Amino acid sequence: MDIKTVFAMSSLGIGIAAYIPYWRDLLRGKTIPHPFTWLIFMIVQSIGVAGVFYGGGGWKGAVWMMLGSISCFFIFLWGLKFGQKNIQLIDILLLALAFLGIILWSVYDQPFWSIILICITDTIAYLPTFRKSYHHPEEETALAWFLFSVATVFSILALENYNFFTTTYSSLIAVLNLLLCLFLLFRRKMLQ
Repeated sequence: MDIKTVFAMSSLGIGIAAYIPYWRDLLRGKTIPHPFTWLIFMIVQSIGVAGVFYGGGGWKGAVWMMLGSISCFFIFLWGLKFGQKNIQLIDILLLALAFLGIILWSVYDQPFWSIILICITDTIAYLPTFRKSYHHPEEETALAWFLFSVATVFSILALENYNFFTTTYSSLIAVLNLLLCLFLLFRRKMLQ
C-alpha cells in the first residue's frame, strides 16, 4: 500500500471517528447545530471536492471531503428539526454566496473564482457557530472539531498533486476547524 493510500485511509478513519462523538452529542441533545452553517458547509465542501478533482488531487485527497459533504447534509437535516433556530440575515446571505460559488463554476466556468468565493463563504459560514458557541460553548463537540482538522490534514497529505485548486480550501478548513476547537475550549474555561 502506497503512502498516499495510507494518508487517505487515515483521513477517512479519523473523520469517521470525529463524527462518532458529534453524533453521540447530537442524539443526546448536547450538541445543537446551526442548520445554515451545515448546509453551507455541505455546498462549499462539494465545490471543494470538485476543486480537488479539477486540480488533479485524485480520489485519495478527496475521499474525506466527500464523506464530509454527505455528513454535513445529514447534520443540516438534523439541525432543521433539533438545531439552533436563530437564523439571521447574514446566514441567508452566506447561503446565497455558497450558491454563487456553484454558479461561478458550473455556468461561467470560473473554477479559480469559485474556490476563492467558497473560501470566503466558508470562513464567514463559521460565524453562526462561533456566535452560538460564544454564549453556549457546551453545545458543540470540541473533540470532533479537532478531529475534523486532523482528518483534513491527512487528506491534504493524500493529494496526488499540490496546487491552488487542491490545497487552498482544504488548508483553510483544517485551520478553521482547529480554531473553532480552541475557541470552544477557551470559552468553556472562561465560563467556569
